[in-house]
Amino acid sequence: MAIPSQPMKCSTVTAAISRRIRHVTLATTGYLVCRTKKGGTGYGDFKKELFEKLWEHFAPMRKRREEILSDRAYIDNVLARGAKRANKIADQVMARVRTAVGLR
Repeated sequence: MAIPSQPMKCSTVTAAISRRIRHVTLATTGYLVCRTKKGGTGYGDFKKELFEKLWEHFAPMRKRREEILSDRAYIDNVLARGAKRANKIADQVMARVRTAVGLR
């Protein structure tokens, strides 16, 4: 598995997921509105149908998550790269802090 060179930020991921849910919801809404007007279908039925659509829509993402979780070396590599990047930034910040408080 390739490690993304520029991982997405959490807010970007959250926004992407929100857009996908909104898309599935809007695609399903027209159909549900028609059924509501006909009568005989309750709120609980709609919730179940929407859940099924969302579950189906996110199936590829769940599959990818399982693939990632099954590859321990990939996870360790991603964590090591993240730690290296975080340490580089932390070292720079700590150098400024030490200078500011007179330790250098």
